Amino acid sequence: MPNERLCMRHTREILRHKWVLQSSHRQTTAALGVSHGSITQTLQRAQAAEILSWAAVCALPDAELEA
Repeated sequence: MPNERLCMRHTREILRHKWVLQSSHRQTTAALGVSHGSITQTLQRAQAAEILSWAAVCALPDAELEA
């Protein structure tokens, strides 16, 4: 069974918690109610897409961030 995709709000919040608030995976999991694996996968996908800062995330509309 494939994993359910995160909504863009959760994706943005994960990146904000990690890059702006400097939260740990555990703190982010508790705050957002997403799994540890979802956080790791989101960070890996952002790195693969060369989105490496919160400013870059803010500049992208949801459709581009999802792609």
